[in-house]
Amino acid sequence: MTPAETRNREHMERVRAVHRRSAYERVLSRIVFYCTWEREAAAGLRPPLPDDCRQHLPSLLALRGELEAELVAHGQSVV
Repeated sequence: MTPAETRNREHMERVRAVHRRSAYERVLSRIVFYCTWEREAAAGLRPPLPDDCRQHLPSLLALRGELEAELVAHGQSVV
């Protein structure tokens, strides 16, 4: 492998690391949003979480687990 190919490969791995982190943070943000909404609804501060959002939450939780595993597999911190 040439030095240019090595630099390109390293650069692309850094780009993928940023994309993994960004996807993880977007999923966490949506989970927090839904959970906060549910707590506020339980306290009577908001209307109940819509059914489609409530159905979406389990898939977000599963996706969070997959993204955490991918981050760890590539040597990135989850915290």
